[in-house]
Amino acid sequence: MDRAGTSLCTDILHTLGVELSEDLLPPHPDNPNGYFEARLVMEAHERAFLALGFQWKDISALKPLPPAWWRLPAMRQAKAELSTLVAAEIAKGHKVWGFKDPRTARLLPLWKEIFHELGVRPQYVLAVRHPRGVMQSLAKRDGLPLEQSELLWVERYTNALSYVGSEIKAVVHFEDWFTRPLEQAMHLIDVLSLPWGGDDIDLTEAVQAKVVREFRHDEERQEPQLRLPITEQLYQAMRSAPLASDWRESLTRVARQARMVLANSRAIVHFAQQQMEKRISELTAAIGERDNALAAHGARIAALTAALGERDSALATQGASVAALTAAVSERDSALATYGARIAALTAALGDRDAQISGLLQGAKDAPIMAK
Repeated sequence: MDRAGTSLCTDILHTLGVELSEDLLPPHPDNPNGYFEARLVMEAHERAFLALGFQWKDISALKPLPPAWWRLPAMRQAKAELSTLVAAEIAKGHKVWGFKDPRTARLLPLWKEIFHELGVRPQYVLAVRHPRGVMQSLAKRDGLPLEQSELLWVERYTNALSYVGSEIKAVVHFEDWFTRPLEQAMHLIDVLSLPWGGDDIDLTEAVQAKVVREFRHDEERQEPQLRLPITEQLYQAMRSAPLASDWRESLTRVARQARMVLANSRAIVHFAQQQMEKRISELTAAIGERDNALAAHGARIAALTAALGERDSALATQGASVAALTAAVSERDSALATYGARIAALTAALGDRDAQISGLLQGAKDAPIMAK
Protein backbone atom coordinates (compact mmCIF):
# COMPACT_ATOMS: atom_id res chain seq x y z
CA MET A 1 0.00 0.00 0.00
CA ASP A 2 1.31 3.45 -0.90
CA ARG A 3 2.52 5.55 2.06
CA ALA A 4 2.36 2.53 4.39
CA GLY A 5 6.03 2.36 5.35
CA THR A 6 7.07 -0.06 2.61
CA SER A 7 10.26 1.91 1.87
CA LEU A 8 11.39 1.88 5.49
CA CYS A 9 10.59 -1.84 5.77
CA THR A 10 12.53 -2.65 2.60
CA ASP A 11 15.50 -0.54 3.71
CA ILE A 12 15.66 -2.48 6.98
CA LEU A 13 15.24 -5.83 5.21
CA HIS A 14 18.15 -4.88 2.96
CA THR A 15 20.23 -4.12 6.07
CA LEU A 16 19.29 -7.53 7.48
CA GLY A 17 20.55 -9.34 4.39
CA VAL A 18 17.90 -9.19 1.67
CA GLU A 19 19.55 -8.36 -1.67
CA LEU A 20 17.89 -5.76 -3.89
CA SER A 21 18.24 -5.05 -7.59
CA GLU A 22 21.01 -2.65 -8.53
CA ASP A 23 18.89 -0.20 -10.56
CA LEU A 24 16.81 1.35 -7.77
CA LEU A 25 14.68 4.45 -8.09
CA PRO A 26 16.51 7.54 -6.77
CA PRO A 27 15.36 9.44 -3.67
CA HIS A 28 12.66 12.07 -4.08
CA PRO A 29 11.41 14.93 -1.87
CA ASP A 30 8.37 12.75 -1.09
CA ASN A 31 10.73 9.96 -0.04
CA PRO A 32 14.15 11.52 0.66
CA ASN A 33 15.64 8.29 2.05
CA GLY A 34 14.84 6.41 -1.15
CA TYR A 35 12.07 4.16 -2.42
CA PHE A 36 14.18 0.95 -2.58
CA GLU A 37 12.15 -0.04 -5.64
CA ALA A 38 13.62 -1.74 -8.70
CA ARG A 39 13.13 0.56 -11.66
CA LEU A 40 12.39 -2.36 -14.01
CA VAL A 41 9.66 -3.68 -11.70
CA MET A 42 8.03 -0.28 -11.34
CA GLU A 43 8.13 0.40 -15.09
CA ALA A 44 6.71 -3.05 -15.92
CA HIS A 45 3.92 -2.50 -13.39
CA GLU A 46 3.15 0.86 -14.95
CA ARG A 47 2.98 -0.70 -18.41
CA ALA A 48 0.61 -3.36 -17.09
CA PHE A 49 -1.66 -0.71 -15.57
CA LEU A 50 -1.52 1.33 -18.77
CA ALA A 51 -2.48 -1.70 -20.87
CA LEU A 52 -5.48 -2.25 -18.60
CA GLY A 53 -6.49 1.41 -18.60
CA PHE A 54 -5.91 1.43 -14.84
CA GLN A 55 -4.11 3.76 -12.41
CA TRP A 56 -2.68 3.02 -8.99
CA LYS A 57 -5.33 5.22 -7.34
CA ASP A 58 -8.28 3.59 -9.12
CA ILE A 59 -10.67 1.48 -7.05
CA SER A 60 -11.54 -1.86 -8.61
CA ALA A 61 -15.06 -1.81 -7.16
CA LEU A 62 -15.71 1.34 -9.17
CA LYS A 63 -13.53 0.42 -12.14
CA PRO A 64 -13.39 -3.39 -12.33
CA LEU A 65 -10.73 -5.15 -14.36
CA PRO A 66 -11.62 -7.84 -16.94
CA PRO A 67 -11.87 -11.45 -15.74
CA ALA A 68 -8.49 -13.23 -15.79
CA TRP A 69 -6.89 -9.95 -16.85
CA TRP A 70 -3.39 -11.34 -16.11
CA ARG A 71 -3.75 -13.75 -19.04
CA LEU A 72 -4.77 -11.15 -21.60
CA PRO A 73 -2.42 -10.58 -24.58
CA ALA A 74 -1.90 -7.02 -23.32
CA MET A 75 -0.10 -8.46 -20.28
CA ARG A 76 2.49 -10.43 -22.23
CA GLN A 77 5.11 -7.69 -22.38
CA ALA A 78 4.95 -6.86 -18.67
CA LYS A 79 4.95 -10.55 -17.74
CA ALA A 80 7.96 -11.27 -19.97
CA GLU A 81 9.91 -8.33 -18.52
CA LEU A 82 9.19 -9.34 -14.93
CA SER A 83 9.99 -13.00 -15.61
CA THR A 84 13.30 -12.05 -17.18
CA LEU A 85 14.18 -9.84 -14.19
CA VAL A 86 13.41 -12.56 -11.61
CA ALA A 87 15.32 -15.20 -13.59
CA ALA A 88 18.33 -12.87 -13.87
CA GLU A 89 18.35 -12.16 -10.11
CA ILE A 90 18.05 -15.86 -9.29
CA ALA A 91 20.98 -16.59 -11.59
CA LYS A 92 23.15 -14.24 -9.52
CA GLY A 93 23.04 -16.73 -6.66
CA HIS A 94 21.61 -14.43 -3.98
CA LYS A 95 20.85 -16.15 -0.72
CA VAL A 96 17.76 -13.94 -0.35
CA TRP A 97 16.58 -11.49 -2.98
CA GLY A 98 13.50 -9.34 -2.79
CA PHE A 99 11.66 -6.38 -4.28
CA LYS A 100 8.88 -4.06 -3.28
CA ASP A 101 6.35 -1.92 -5.09
CA PRO A 102 2.96 -0.91 -3.65
CA ARG A 103 1.38 -1.80 -7.01
CA THR A 104 2.28 -5.45 -6.40
CA ALA A 105 -0.82 -6.07 -4.25
CA ARG A 106 -3.04 -5.29 -7.23
CA LEU A 107 -0.95 -7.40 -9.62
CA LEU A 108 -0.48 -10.50 -7.46
CA PRO A 109 -2.33 -12.88 -9.85
CA LEU A 110 0.24 -11.99 -12.53
CA TRP A 111 3.11 -12.47 -10.09
CA LYS A 112 1.80 -15.84 -8.89
CA GLU A 113 1.88 -17.15 -12.46
CA ILE A 114 5.42 -15.85 -12.90
CA PHE A 115 6.65 -17.51 -9.71
CA HIS A 116 4.89 -20.77 -10.62
CA GLU A 117 6.42 -20.88 -14.10
CA LEU A 118 9.89 -20.16 -12.70
CA GLY A 119 9.54 -22.67 -9.87
CA VAL A 120 10.00 -19.96 -7.23
CA ARG A 121 8.46 -20.16 -3.75
CA PRO A 122 8.16 -16.53 -2.62
CA GLN A 123 8.06 -15.33 0.96
CA TYR A 124 5.61 -12.44 1.34
CA VAL A 125 6.09 -9.66 3.88
CA LEU A 126 3.02 -7.48 4.43
CA ALA A 127 3.86 -3.90 5.45
CA VAL A 128 0.94 -2.36 7.36
CA ARG A 129 0.25 1.17 8.52
CA HIS A 130 -2.86 2.41 10.27
CA PRO A 131 -5.38 3.62 7.67
CA ARG A 132 -5.57 7.08 9.21
CA GLY A 133 -1.86 7.62 8.70
CA VAL A 134 -2.10 6.43 5.10
CA MET A 135 -5.12 8.66 4.46
CA GLN A 136 -3.31 11.71 5.81
CA SER A 137 -0.19 10.99 3.79
CA LEU A 138 -2.08 10.44 0.52
CA ALA A 139 -4.07 13.63 1.09
CA LYS A 140 -0.82 15.56 1.54
CA ARG A 141 1.13 13.97 -1.32
CA ASP A 142 -1.58 13.39 -3.93
CA GLY A 143 -4.54 15.43 -2.74
CA LEU A 144 -6.75 12.33 -2.62
CA PRO A 145 -10.11 12.59 -0.83
CA LEU A 146 -10.10 10.77 2.50
CA GLU A 147 -12.94 8.48 1.37
CA GLN A 148 -10.96 7.38 -1.67
CA SER A 149 -7.84 6.74 0.40
CA GLU A 150 -9.78 4.65 2.91
CA LEU A 151 -11.31 2.53 0.14
CA LEU A 152 -7.87 2.11 -1.46
CA TRP A 153 -6.45 1.00 1.88
CA VAL A 154 -9.18 -1.62 2.38
CA GLU A 155 -8.98 -2.85 -1.21
CA ARG A 156 -5.19 -3.17 -1.37
CA TYR A 157 -4.91 -5.15 1.86
CA THR A 158 -7.95 -7.21 0.91
CA ASN A 159 -6.24 -8.01 -2.39
CA ALA A 160 -3.04 -9.08 -0.64
CA LEU A 161 -4.81 -11.24 1.92
CA SER A 162 -7.15 -12.79 -0.65
CA TYR A 163 -4.42 -13.68 -3.14
CA VAL A 164 -1.55 -14.76 -0.84
CA GLY A 165 -2.91 -14.67 2.70
CA SER A 166 -1.87 -18.23 3.46
CA GLU A 167 1.65 -17.57 2.11
CA ILE A 168 2.42 -14.43 4.13
CA LYS A 169 5.48 -15.01 6.30
CA ALA A 170 5.38 -11.79 8.31
CA VAL A 171 3.16 -8.78 8.98
CA VAL A 172 5.27 -5.70 9.68
CA HIS A 173 3.71 -2.63 11.29
CA PHE A 174 5.04 0.82 10.49
CA GLU A 175 4.27 2.13 13.97
CA ASP A 176 6.24 -0.69 15.63
CA TRP A 177 9.51 0.53 14.10
CA PHE A 178 9.24 3.45 16.54
CA THR A 179 8.13 1.51 19.63
CA ARG A 180 9.63 -2.01 19.36
CA PRO A 181 12.13 -1.96 16.48
CA LEU A 182 14.38 -4.72 17.86
CA GLU A 183 11.55 -7.21 18.37
CA GLN A 184 10.17 -6.59 14.89
CA ALA A 185 13.59 -6.91 13.24
CA MET A 186 14.34 -10.14 15.13
CA HIS A 187 10.98 -11.53 14.03
CA LEU A 188 11.88 -10.86 10.37
CA ILE A 189 15.27 -12.50 10.76
CA ASP A 190 13.64 -15.54 12.31
CA VAL A 191 10.70 -16.17 9.94
CA LEU A 192 12.65 -15.30 6.77
CA SER A 193 15.91 -17.01 7.83
CA LEU A 194 17.90 -13.90 6.99
CA PRO A 195 21.71 -14.00 7.02
CA TRP A 196 22.18 -11.40 9.78
CA GLY A 197 25.54 -11.95 11.45
CA GLY A 198 25.59 -9.38 14.24
CA ASP A 199 24.44 -9.47 17.86
CA ASP A 200 21.44 -7.72 19.44
CA ILE A 201 23.40 -4.52 20.04
CA ASP A 202 24.48 -4.37 16.42
CA LEU A 203 20.93 -5.08 15.32
CA THR A 204 19.47 -2.35 17.53
CA GLU A 205 21.96 0.22 16.23
CA ALA A 206 21.42 -0.81 12.59
CA VAL A 207 17.63 -0.59 12.81
CA GLN A 208 17.56 2.61 14.84
CA ALA A 209 19.87 4.23 12.30
CA LYS A 210 17.18 3.63 9.69
CA VAL A 211 14.19 4.55 11.83
CA VAL A 212 15.65 7.81 13.11
CA ARG A 213 15.66 9.20 9.56
CA GLU A 214 11.95 8.45 9.13
CA PHE A 215 9.52 11.21 10.05
CA ARG A 216 6.08 10.49 11.47
CA HIS A 217 4.15 13.54 10.31
CA ASP A 218 0.83 11.79 10.93
CA GLU A 219 1.30 12.35 14.68
CA GLU A 220 1.28 16.11 14.14
CA ARG A 221 -2.24 16.35 12.65
CA GLN A 222 -5.74 15.45 13.67
CA GLU A 223 -6.57 11.94 12.57
CA PRO A 224 -9.39 11.62 10.02
CA GLN A 225 -12.48 9.61 10.82
CA LEU A 226 -13.01 6.20 9.22
CA ARG A 227 -16.26 5.69 7.31
CA LEU A 228 -16.31 1.89 7.07
CA PRO A 229 -16.39 -0.33 10.19
CA ILE A 230 -14.58 -3.03 8.19
CA THR A 231 -11.54 -0.74 7.90
CA GLU A 232 -10.82 -0.86 11.63
CA GLN A 233 -11.73 -4.55 11.78
CA LEU A 234 -9.27 -5.38 9.02
CA TYR A 235 -6.54 -3.31 10.65
CA GLN A 236 -7.07 -4.92 14.06
CA ALA A 237 -6.95 -8.39 12.46
CA MET A 238 -3.58 -7.57 10.90
CA ARG A 239 -2.46 -5.91 14.15
CA SER A 240 -3.05 -9.08 16.14
CA ALA A 241 -1.08 -11.28 13.70
CA PRO A 242 0.77 -13.49 14.46
CA LEU A 243 -0.34 -13.60 18.11
CA ALA A 244 -3.02 -16.18 17.36
CA SER A 245 -2.07 -19.64 16.10
CA ASP A 246 -4.57 -19.36 13.24
CA TRP A 247 -3.74 -15.77 12.32
CA ARG A 248 -3.47 -16.51 8.59
CA GLU A 249 -6.92 -18.10 8.53
CA SER A 250 -8.26 -15.22 10.58
CA LEU A 251 -6.87 -12.67 8.12
CA THR A 252 -8.33 -14.60 5.21
CA ARG A 253 -11.78 -14.56 6.86
CA VAL A 254 -11.63 -10.83 7.47
CA ALA A 255 -10.45 -10.28 3.90
CA ARG A 256 -13.51 -12.16 2.62
CA GLN A 257 -15.74 -9.95 4.72
CA ALA A 258 -13.96 -6.85 3.44
CA ARG A 259 -14.39 -8.01 -0.15
CA MET A 260 -18.14 -8.39 0.43
CA VAL A 261 -18.28 -4.94 1.99
CA LEU A 262 -16.44 -3.45 -0.95
CA ALA A 263 -18.86 -5.10 -3.34
CA ASN A 264 -21.92 -3.72 -1.55
CA SER A 265 -20.74 -0.73 0.41
CA ARG A 266 -22.77 2.45 0.36
CA ALA A 267 -19.51 4.29 0.87
CA ILE A 268 -18.43 3.30 -2.63
CA VAL A 269 -21.70 4.55 -4.08
CA HIS A 270 -21.36 7.74 -2.04
CA PHE A 271 -17.79 8.20 -3.21
CA ALA A 272 -18.80 7.57 -6.83
CA GLN A 273 -21.54 10.16 -6.51
CA GLN A 274 -19.08 12.60 -4.99
CA GLN A 275 -16.64 12.03 -7.81
CA MET A 276 -19.40 12.45 -10.40
CA GLU A 277 -20.65 15.64 -8.76
CA LYS A 278 -17.09 16.92 -8.54
CA ARG A 279 -16.55 16.15 -12.21
CA ILE A 280 -19.82 17.85 -13.17
CA SER A 281 -18.81 20.87 -11.11
CA GLU A 282 -15.40 20.96 -12.78
CA LEU A 283 -16.96 20.67 -16.25
CA THR A 284 -19.53 23.35 -15.43
CA ALA A 285 -16.78 25.66 -14.23
CA ALA A 286 -14.72 24.88 -17.34
CA ILE A 287 -17.72 25.61 -19.59
CA GLY A 288 -18.32 28.88 -17.73
CA GLU A 289 -14.68 29.87 -18.16
CA ARG A 290 -14.85 28.97 -21.85
CA ASP A 291 -18.08 30.99 -22.29
CA ASN A 292 -16.44 33.97 -20.61
CA ALA A 293 -13.42 33.58 -22.83
CA LEU A 294 -15.62 33.38 -25.92
CA ALA A 295 -17.55 36.46 -24.81
CA ALA A 296 -14.28 38.30 -24.28
CA HIS A 297 -13.08 37.19 -27.72
CA GLY A 298 -16.40 38.32 -29.24
CA ALA A 299 -16.09 41.74 -27.63
CA ARG A 300 -12.53 41.98 -28.86
CA ILE A 301 -13.57 41.02 -32.40
CA ALA A 302 -16.38 43.62 -32.32
CA ALA A 303 -13.94 46.28 -31.12
CA LEU A 304 -11.46 45.36 -33.86
CA THR A 305 -14.24 45.37 -36.46
CA ALA A 306 -15.35 48.85 -35.35
CA ALA A 307 -11.77 50.07 -35.39
CA LEU A 308 -11.33 48.61 -38.87
CA GLY A 309 -14.50 50.41 -40.04
CA GLU A 310 -13.22 53.68 -38.63
CA ARG A 311 -9.90 53.14 -40.36
CA ASP A 312 -11.66 52.37 -43.66
CA SER A 313 -13.69 55.59 -43.32
CA ALA A 314 -10.56 57.55 -42.56
CA LEU A 315 -8.80 55.99 -45.54
CA ALA A 316 -11.79 56.85 -47.76
CA THR A 317 -11.70 60.46 -46.51
CA GLN A 318 -7.98 60.64 -47.06
CA GLY A 319 -8.47 59.15 -50.53
CA ALA A 320 -10.96 61.89 -51.41
CA SER A 321 -8.57 64.52 -50.11
CA VAL A 322 -5.73 63.03 -52.17
CA ALA A 323 -7.96 63.05 -55.28
CA ALA A 324 -8.89 66.73 -54.69
CA LEU A 325 -5.26 67.66 -54.17
CA THR A 326 -4.30 65.73 -57.33
CA ALA A 327 -6.93 67.65 -59.31
CA ALA A 328 -5.74 70.95 -57.86
CA VAL A 329 -2.15 70.11 -58.74
CA SER A 330 -3.26 69.19 -62.27
CA GLU A 331 -5.07 72.53 -62.64
CA ARG A 332 -2.06 74.36 -61.34
CA ASP A 333 0.16 72.44 -63.78
CA SER A 334 -2.17 73.47 -66.65
CA ALA A 335 -2.10 77.09 -65.50
CA LEU A 336 1.69 76.98 -65.27
CA ALA A 337 1.84 75.55 -68.80
CA THR A 338 -0.42 78.38 -70.05
CA TYR A 339 1.71 80.95 -68.28
CA GLY A 340 4.82 79.36 -69.77
CA ALA A 341 3.38 79.63 -73.28
CA ARG A 342 2.38 83.25 -72.67
CA ILE A 343 5.84 84.06 -71.37
CA ALA A 344 7.40 82.40 -74.42
CA ALA A 345 5.14 84.47 -76.75
CA LEU A 346 5.96 87.67 -74.90
CA THR A 347 9.61 86.80 -74.99
CA ALA A 348 9.40 86.28 -78.78
CA ALA A 349 7.48 89.58 -79.25
CA LEU A 350 10.03 91.36 -77.13
CA GLY A 351 12.77 89.91 -79.32
CA ASP A 352 11.00 91.17 -82.47
CA ARG A 353 10.60 94.63 -80.97
CA ASP A 354 14.22 94.74 -79.95
CA ALA A 355 15.17 93.82 -83.52
CA GLN A 356 12.96 96.63 -84.93
CA ILE A 357 14.44 99.17 -82.55
CA SER A 358 17.91 98.04 -83.46
CA GLY A 359 17.08 98.44 -87.18
CA LEU A 360 15.69 101.91 -86.69
CA LEU A 361 18.69 103.00 -84.74
CA GLN A 362 21.01 101.66 -87.38
CA GLY A 363 19.03 103.49 -90.15
CA ALA A 364 19.15 106.73 -88.29
CA LYS A 365 22.86 106.36 -87.88
CA ASP A 366 23.44 105.83 -91.56
CA ALA A 367 21.20 108.73 -92.84
CA PRO A 368 23.08 112.06 -93.93
CA ILE A 369 22.62 115.06 -91.75
CA MET A 370 21.09 117.98 -93.74
CA ALA A 371 22.15 121.58 -92.85
CA LYS A 372 19.60 124.42 -92.98
